[in-house]
Amino acid sequence: MKEICEDYSPTNREDVQKRIAKLTKLGYLLKNRAPSEEEIKACTPFLDRQIAIIKPGIICTLGNFSTSYILDKFGMRPESIGKVHGKVFSVHNLMLSSKIVPLHHPAAALRNPDLKSVMRGDFRVLKGLI
Repeated sequence: MKEICEDYSPTNREDVQKRIAKLTKLGYLLKNRAPSEEEIKACTPFLDRQIAIIKPGIICTLGNFSTSYILDKFGMRPESIGKVHGKVFSVHNLMLSSKIVPLHHPAAALRNPDLKSVMRGDFRVLKGLI
């Protein structure tokens, strides 16, 4: 993952930090298990508040759980990461104008090395938005 990020890293990091909030998989610290509904409900208010404060121009979701949550939050039909990765979804409402880019979770590439090339393509899409 580090290698992929470095390949597509923009040169002006300060500008990017102002415009992008990268949202990681809910339950990241759960040691290779899916988060429970209770854990998701406990974490998402903090995530919602961060989005409200930062107002990111681009939201990157990593994996199924964060992708499903964010797409549902903005009124879109959640689909599996395999169907929506690398696609750009636009969100426009009174509080936020943003693009959502679902990405595979980095751990998926460790389990399936063939995903590395897919992830590179998704990062090219992301770089095109910056």
